Amino acid sequence: MALRGITVVELAGLAPVPFCGMVLADFGAQVVRVDRPAARSGPSRLARGKRSLVVDLKQPRGAAVLRRLCARADVMLEPFRPGVMEKLQLGPEILQKENPRLIYARLSGFGQSGRFSKMAGHDINYLALSGVLSRIGRSGENPYAPLNLLADFGGGGLMCAMGIIMALFERTRSGKGQVIDASMVEGTAYLSSFMWKTQETGLWEQPRGQNMLDGGAPFYTTYRTADGGFMAVGAIEPQFYELLIKGLGLKSDELPNQLSMKDWPEMKKKFADIFAKKTKAEWCQIFDGTDACVTPVLTFEEVTHHGHNKDRGSFITDTEQRPVVGSASDHCRARWGRRRPYILTLGLMMLLGMAMYLNGDAIISALIADPRRKPIWAISITMIGVVLFDFAADFIDGPIKAYLFDVCTHRDKERGLHFHALFTGLGGALGYLLGAIDWAHLELGRLLGTEFQVMFFFSSLVLTLCFIIHLCSIPEAPLRDVAKDIPPQQAPQDLALSSDKMYEYGSIEKVKNGYVNQELVLQGGKTKNPAEQVKMQVPFYLLRKNTLVLSLCSFF
Repeated sequence: MALRGITVVELAGLAPVPFCGMVLADFGAQVVRVDRPAARSGPSRLARGKRSLVVDLKQPRGAAVLRRLCARADVMLEPFRPGVMEKLQLGPEILQKENPRLIYARLSGFGQSGRFSKMAGHDINYLALSGVLSRIGRSGENPYAPLNLLADFGGGGLMCAMGIIMALFERTRSGKGQVIDASMVEGTAYLSSFMWKTQETGLWEQPRGQNMLDGGAPFYTTYRTADGGFMAVGAIEPQFYELLIKGLGLKSDELPNQLSMKDWPEMKKKFADIFAKKTKAEWCQIFDGTDACVTPVLTFEEVTHHGHNKDRGSFITDTEQRPVVGSASDHCRARWGRRRPYILTLGLMMLLGMAMYLNGDAIISALIADPRRKPIWAISITMIGVVLFDFAADFIDGPIKAYLFDVCTHRDKERGLHFHALFTGLGGALGYLLGAIDWAHLELGRLLGTEFQVMFFFSSLVLTLCFIIHLCSIPEAPLRDVAKDIPPQQAPQDLALSSDKMYEYGSIEKVKNGYVNQELVLQGGKTKNPAEQVKMQVPFYLLRKNTLVLSLCSFF
């Protein structure tokens, strides 16, 4: 993951900031969302990959907690109007003095300066002030906002995430953090650079809704089908337009020139009448696989079932059958992934270590003839085998579970962990069984040799089978959200933010969409003693992290 090891502190806000934090978390950053005590709006829908902590920043104790978090963090992400953080004594001057490497990202609608900077606003207001809203809408109608996507998420959250990534890169050279002033107005205007740069080309010379790319052209708009669906047409280039005409059953020599703007209204009516004669599925059969640039307008219910999206694994459905857009990193799409070779290497090290431990005498007898040197070399080889085995065994359980929780889908996570637990139990049972059998009186025992060699044979067989199951049976998929909300439980004094309810494996923690736990609100009240929490967590943590090691040790 590109942002592995980067820590982000996100102050809870409306959609743009949570989206920015989610983007960073999707690519490996450890994001801690700081919620306000009065936040009772339910689980955040953009909390994938985050952990949460409730802090009352208006209280000195709460502000101190945030300062301690930021002292260790790489990025601070805040959504407030100018001056709010300064009043709380949490402005960039203070926090960067304590942590000069901190990148302080301020995402707001109108920016940190200017006459509108302290005014309230929403996506439509920022879109209007950027000039983009004036270009969106049908001819003869009022301008309308295309949902709240452009300013909130495109010009806001996504542009801020890009600014943070560039600041992280710049920090590798200077070693210093910086303040990012991300304005949704300016971010949206930046997204519209193409419109500004093409003002003199005549592309936008007509009134709104009558130009080529704003719905005025018959070859760049949508049409209703016979079943109430819609088809999107974008056949701009002449060769694509010819394929569109052919698919509609028309002849180009009987039609006006494609770029004759005075004929566009009549052509739109002609195309609309033709599209209304067939269903969306019928038009898909005609245009799928062609370069006519005609595609169905999919609903949220249809998008997960479309063949192309299935091929790409672009959408995943959770337990409530809602599409969840994942963020697929390179290792998610790779056949072997990034952890699989690491796991396989550790497995081979375990086999080599067992072989050296169980067959040290035989190896030395075959290589060294001097009887005086044999004991020293036999002990050395045996000890090297023990160290090699123990080193690999200590490390192999974590990567397997991290791989399952970072890469696999929810269903395959469960299946993978079931396999993991099954073979852990079978390994322990087989170890006791092997130790109880008198191999000296069995043909297999005489064939394999000593009892140690018998146990090595079965250990290798079971371990190899486990690796085959792990490497070949668990398909990879883009990262996903977990449907069921799990309440975050975290003591404010614990800056590591570890909790027995959080189930952290690997670099990304998946279950974060929880309701605020009011018991942890920092209002000066009593909270659970962190030392008691640690005492309760230690045995469960050791047991969870060493199940595979314990099972393999049971062989011997």
